[in-house]
Amino acid sequence: MTTAKEDRPVVLVSGANRGIGAAIARELKAHGYRLSLGARNVDTLQSEHGPADDMTHYARFDAYDPATAEAWVAGTAERFGRIDALVNNAGNGEHVHLMDDDDAALDRLWAVNVKAPLRLTRLCMPHLEATGRGRIVNIVSLSGKRVRNPLVGYNMSKFAVMGLTHTTRHVGWDNGVRETAICPSFV
Repeated sequence: MTTAKEDRPVVLVSGANRGIGAAIARELKAHGYRLSLGARNVDTLQSEHGPADDMTHYARFDAYDPATAEAWVAGTAERFGRIDALVNNAGNGEHVHLMDDDDAALDRLWAVNVKAPLRLTRLCMPHLEATGRGRIVNIVSLSGKRVRNPLVGYNMSKFAVMGLTHTTRHVGWDNGVRETAICPSFV
């Protein structure tokens, strides 16, 4: 990317401290994107990606705490002056089987896998619409397209994120916002 730093797109990535989120952040950084990376523990982001600089911002993001999402998005917009894309990657893979009577575990799955991406989408949408070409990528799962395991809580939450993806695509389309889901298998 040969554009000036201040013209480079800004991407938020949740759960960027390990796994798929860390890999996405590394790839975006290699292509010159400005990054705002979120995780529960900012130190893990620094360990994974090095010190923050003029191209990289770190923020505490805890999917169970809505105030951290609000602070992260506001801090990113203040720091970079814009938000061009959102990658909803943070997830909970807790095992809840069909016959498990564990509402607390289901609530945790729902909070991380569904409510947090919805919250970040809502918070970022005005910024994405302002660009006229905003992008949202939801890291879902093959379990959001078809079921081949007994993990009913996880499967239900991932189907819900597919619903979020389709709804956001419909709502944002006229304002240039595009949304897609990536559905990896076991990682």
